[in-house]
Amino acid sequence: MAAVDLVYVAPPSCPSRATIESEIAGYVAKATGSVRAEIRIELRDSTVHATVATEVKGAKGERTLDASTCEDVAHAAALIVGLAVDPSIVPVAPGPAVAAGPAPALAPAP
Repeated sequence: MAAVDLVYVAPPSCPSRATIESEIAGYVAKATGSVRAEIRIELRDSTVHATVATEVKGAKGERTLDASTCEDVAHAAALIVGLAVDPSIVPVAPGPAVAAGPAPALAPAP
């Protein structure tokens, strides 16, 4: 798994640092190397703004995001960090896992 050096600054109403670290770890679980990332989130009137800075193998990048909720911005920022480490990842929307039930029985064709 890639090593992640994360600075996370966000209002208390946002997802916790541990939540975002766990999400990033899920994205980079199969990657190697390391990333330095800084996620800064602030409330601006009715918008939540985030700045995401990354450094991977000496390559630096910065993105800014705006959304209506802190949760949306924080999860998007975690994805950006994951993509900086491994651009081939397939993101999965965060949230509770839904257990699949048995497939419905099919009626015989008439």
